[in-house]
Amino acid sequence: MTAISTNVLRNTMIATAALIGTVATFGVTTTPVRAAETYYTAKLAAPVDGEQRAVLGDTMWTCAGDSCTAPRDTSRPKITCERLVKKFGEVSSFATPKGELSGKKLAGCNAKA
Repeated sequence: MTAISTNVLRNTMIATAALIGTVATFGVTTTPVRAAETYYTAKLAAPVDGEQRAVLGDTMWTCAGDSCTAPRDTSRPKITCERLVKKFGEVSSFATPKGELSGKKLAGCNAKA
């Protein structure tokens, strides 16, 4: 009788562990992906028509009118700004949560147009 009770207990524990694992992985696969948060903001010198999107480097930019936004990427802000300028033209401001590019850096960014 003891051997049967031990086997039942062991099988119950295995089944419980499997059920917990299944529930945990199901929860992960059904969790919605959050939209990327805005990190970069820029003002274009000349507005674009409608809403335009472009992948620049490894970042998706969204521009509407004279405003552009994008999530953080792995490049330095000046490099990211230069990519934006090459695609959408001169910018009048470019900022991250840490602050705006200075006049000299902004001028360097716009020189890449």
